[in-house]
Amino acid sequence: MPAAGHVLPFMFDNIPLRGRVLHLHDLNFHIPALQNKGDAVAHLLAELVTAAVMFSFDLPEGHKVTMQIHNDGPLQLLVVQCDQAGNLRDFAEQKSDLSATAFTQIFNDKALFVVSVDGQDFAQPYQSVVHLNRLSISSSVEEFFQRSVQLPTKLKVFTGTHQGQRVCSALFLQAMPEQQTPLSDDDWRRMALILSTVRADEVLPGQRDPSQLLQRLFADAT
Repeated sequence: MPAAGHVLPFMFDNIPLRGRVLHLHDLNFHIPALQNKGDAVAHLLAELVTAAVMFSFDLPEGHKVTMQIHNDGPLQLLVVQCDQAGNLRDFAEQKSDLSATAFTQIFNDKALFVVSVDGQDFAQPYQSVVHLNRLSISSSVEEFFQRSVQLPTKLKVFTGTHQGQRVCSALFLQAMPEQQTPLSDDDWRRMALILSTVRADEVLPGQRDPSQLLQRLFADAT
């Protein structure tokens, strides 16, 4: 089923940087695995869903990305798959009741983050397996992009509720590939700092319009 939401891509005039603002609505309906999960698991699954949707926008037609987290702990498995058309599949497996809320209590140092890309152009799926970053799923996604395509990347995800439904939003920043003038370290630090100022009450659905948010954040950035 196509995800309910929208994405707003944006670019900068004088900086080789691209970005996207993503809103996903009514996640309880479109992601069945969220129905009976607590807030901690719901946030983690929404974070992985958001990462997969962001990734899917760069896929050729007929391709799909699968992101998985394998863990020896109370939350054993998270799986999200998203194709180029925006169709989502997801799964979460809990070994026991999850009372922990801290990321480091949910995942141990053996947790693995697996990204697979499959499609008609691939004789075999491309797969990358790394240890999960102990800070967050978003940090693992950032590291994946840095290692696999050597592109500085920032992903910031927020989850919440709107009109009784679970929603999430994300801001994604990434250096433009294959540019004659590469992104400078100073520009990247400055833009990442600006991104760090975003609050949930600005970006979640039902709050500020995405174009207004971008104007507030980056009006003087270029």
